[in-house]
Amino acid sequence: AEYMGMTYYVGQFKAMDTKGKGFLTINDLRESMKSLESPPSDAELREMLDEADLNKNGQIEQSEYLTFMSALKHGVVADSKLNYVMQQSKIPPHRSGGGV
Repeated sequence: AEYMGMTYYVGQFKAMDTKGKGFLTINDLRESMKSLESPPSDAELREMLDEADLNKNGQIEQSEYLTFMSALKHGVVADSKLNYVMQQSKIPPHRSGGGV
């Protein structure tokens, strides 16, 4: 099985944060998941954003994403629509040749 360490999740986050803002909006989620066979509805996207938006400011900062993924990995959070869709989309970790 592929190792799902924090480096993997940082890569996943960066792959979705295409503009390098340091946070994800509902539009980032929509863009990163539009290639799925059945992309999530806006209501589902909002639910996913709300799951990981720990400070409820309408966006997912990288630290929130990592905290949320860590909670999932360790069983603190059992059921997650965001995690399910991330696994379906197989968003590859961002592999940059240079520094940002």
